[in-house]
Amino acid sequence: MLEAEPWLAATERGPQAVDAGPCDRCGQLPRLLPTCGPDGLPGVCRPCAEELGTDAWCDGHLAEAEESLAWAAALPDHWDVAVTLWWLATGEVRLGSLVDLRADERLPAPVRRALTSR
Repeated sequence: MLEAEPWLAATERGPQAVDAGPCDRCGQLPRLLPTCGPDGLPGVCRPCAEELGTDAWCDGHLAEAEESLAWAAALPDHWDVAVTLWWLATGEVRLGSLVDLRADERLPAPVRRALTSR
């Protein structure tokens, strides 16, 4: 996976920097960015981070916030699938516990078949 999606190796942001699970704001997409803002949201998805902007981080971490937002904006559109597959591969979540990927047409057909056979 890291060969195809090297950004998954990041430890300051991304799936290794947050607890596996849905966004603490919308509850729909996987967490991607750890935050430290006044709202007390431990981890948010890319769309929520974009909506919140630097307000999701405390004043002392504004530079980190800007870096994290730019990093997230540069991710591929399938970032949520990659994050979920990463957590599946590492055993942090079970199939179907976040988003059911078996019908996600962004995944190659062989991957969808493999997930269906589980």
